[in-house]
Amino acid sequence: TREEALMTLDYQPRKGRTLSRASPLSSAWFIALNVALALLTAAAAILLRKQAQLREDANYAVLKQIADDLKQASSAATKATQIDEFYQHALTVLRLSISRKAKQNLRTAELPQLMTHLEAWDLSPEVLDAITTLFTDAYQTRFSGSTAVADLAQARAQLNLANKSL
Repeated sequence: TREEALMTLDYQPRKGRTLSRASPLSSAWFIALNVALALLTAAAAILLRKQAQLREDANYAVLKQIADDLKQASSAATKATQIDEFYQHALTVLRLSISRKAKQNLRTAELPQLMTHLEAWDLSPEVLDAITTLFTDAYQTRFSGSTAVADLAQARAQLNLANKSL
């Protein structure tokens, strides 16, 4: 009868179709999709936390900006061809390196203030001499008006020595 035909369903698979008995939880696509979503969620949480920390913690924001400026100043110092331009970037690199290590904003500090930090860190005398020489040569170049005062190769070597030790 019609009523019996409606009550009994035909569960015969169609030709060419097979039923999978495996659980969908063990599927490779299911696992890969869930791992990708978990990684995406973790990355978004880390990014949001960093942004919140930049907004809320002024000291962290200053130190992050110092690190970014240090990268730019270092590349500008290595690319500089003029002596006065090089020394301007070199002093910026030194101030930012010392600021990063001291965890203070020392962008406008002069040599005596920087030396108090450098002496507290027990750096080698060669490094202290290189930093002092860089500052002295930079001031001589800046205030003398002459651009042929110092050897740029030696100054770059001094900057690399000081920057690596900081």
